[in-house]
Parts: sequence; structure tokens; C-alpha cells
Amino acid sequence: MRIDTVFLLAGVFACAACADDPHSSGAPAPQATASQATGAGGARVPITIDYSIMGSAVVGQPLGVTVQVATEFPRPITLRYRVDEVGSITFPESQPQSYELLPLGNAELRSQQLTVVPQREGRVFLVVSAEIENDGGSLMKSMAIPIQVARAPAALEQGEEAGARGAAPTGQGS
Repeated sequence: MRIDTVFLLAGVFACAACADDPHSSGAPAPQATASQATGAGGARVPITIDYSIMGSAVVGQPLGVTVQVATEFPRPITLRYRVDEVGSITFPESQPQSYELLPLGNAELRSQQLTVVPQREGRVFLVVSAEIENDGGSLMKSMAIPIQVARAPAALEQGEEAGARGAAPTGQGS
């Protein structure tokens, strides 16, 4: 039997096996959006998370990330954050590891600004989680925020090296 016939038969058998699977329709699975997200047991999680990044991310430079959480429940939301890869992002020591976002009147949207300091160039991820307690227990939604980090400018890198060697900064009077 020729090799192309073997591949053709393997493809036919694979397609036939998929046709017998009731969970495989051949169409791509629908992706959940923020408003369609579901929790354990298929229940809809009434929490949405959005974010905005203030400025450009540069290695070693503080960067502001505003996290916006919306829910239809007028209850406090606990906002936590962490990094996916240890050492890729650091946080100021004075920044709490979690925040309690209280409801403000009828406003469903609550915001919190975080400061992150990227430690390497490339793509890094800030993971935020919002949790709310309701009558049926707690509901939580998490999101990974991608941050594209650029290398520090050469002048900044050279200035840090000169400072590390004890050289006096240029441009100052004697």
C-alpha cells in the first residue's frame, strides 16, 4: 500500500470517529465573553473586569494599571492581584496585596489603580481576581492582563551603570 493511501485512510477514520462524538459538532467552540462567563455548575458570574494601562511599560520603571470591576450586586468586592511568572513583575512594598472595593451609591463600576514594575522585557502577565460574597456563597472571576514591556533606554542603562561604579553624574557643577 502506498504511503499517501495510508494517510488518506487515517484521515477518513479520524473524521468518522469525530462524527460519533456527540460533543463534537465540527464547529469551533464558542468563546465566553465577560458578560457570558460562567462559574462552577454553569451559573453566570455577574462580575466583569476591565483594565487600562497608563503609559508605556519599560523594564524597571513603575507603571500604572487601572482595574475596573463591575457587578450588579451592591456588596463589597475583594480585588487581589498576583503575577503568573515569579520575578517578571514586582510591586511597591507600600501597595496592599488586596483591596476591598465598596459600592458607591448606585454605581456598578468600581476602580482601583495598581502600580507594577516590570522586571524583564517581552510580554508579562498581571493576574487580577475579583470576589464577591452573596447569599449563595462567594463568586470569583479572574483575568490575566497582558503587558508588553520594552527594554530600558540605553541612556538610562548607562546612567545606572555609571551610578553603580560611583561615577559622578554629568551636567552638574563642581
